[in-house]
Amino acid sequence: MPEYQVPVILEPQYTFVPPQNIPELNRHGYLMFNITALSEKPLHKIYDEYRFHYAHFKCPIDDKFEVTGSLAANEFEDNPIIYENHYFKYDVSFTICPENDASKLECIYDFKQLKALPKELSCRVIFGRMFGQSAVITENIKMDISQLEHAKLYVAPQLEKDE
Repeated sequence: MPEYQVPVILEPQYTFVPPQNIPELNRHGYLMFNITALSEKPLHKIYDEYRFHYAHFKCPIDDKFEVTGSLAANEFEDNPIIYENHYFKYDVSFTICPENDASKLECIYDFKQLKALPKELSCRVIFGRMFGQSAVITENIKMDISQLEHAKLYVAPQLEKDE
């Protein structure tokens, strides 16, 4: 499998999904952030050509937390890849949680917690398969954590009611 170094940049505007209370688990949820990644090269073609199964976005913070998320690199009819100003646009959805915390019990759930994190992170995009090698598609993507405090609230689009 060939090595990749595809330049990817992040748009500076973030949106966030507020944490929900989960009474049956006796805990609160966690902040989920969304952003757009831009690439001059079509990541979805690499994803399809080499039959990858997942696209992860990872930014180690320290020995406690890391930013992890999914990058929408697979092309679906209901989520088309948009080409604009010579860039392909990809949605990234991520959380800030302890490394390998599948339960998401200790994730960042409050904007005040962001102040304790480093201001800038270096991230990478990893494509992988369920039972096979993964490939680092790009490294050294800069993410400014301080911009998360200015994220806009995500408002789901309203469905039109049929008469």
